[in-house]
Amino acid sequence: MIVDLPTLEGRAGHPATVEDGGILSAADVRRLACDAQTARVLTGPDGSVLDLGRTARTASADQWRALRLRDGGCTWPGCDRPEGWCQAHHIVWWEHDGQTDLSNLAHR
Repeated sequence: MIVDLPTLEGRAGHPATVEDGGILSAADVRRLACDAQTARVLTGPDGSVLDLGRTARTASADQWRALRLRDGGCTWPGCDRPEGWCQAHHIVWWEHDGQTDLSNLAHR
């Protein structure tokens, strides 16, 4: 099921879409979310996924594009390697509960 945060928090009443194309009311969504496992997914203005939380360990293609634009190459102090030589690294390591969110990724 996909639902926006204002609806989930009860600040709005938008319907939610489920995988088979069905629609759920905001009240039904909040009732189901009470016992559900949820994952936050932050999207950019064009719908690209930028934050994956702990749902994925590796950076998505959209996150790679955002890193290339933001970092422009290696962010390690004194390193001038171009973006093509870099990897997406967690600032707070995954093993230490770091999330795969753009704010916690850097080119290294």
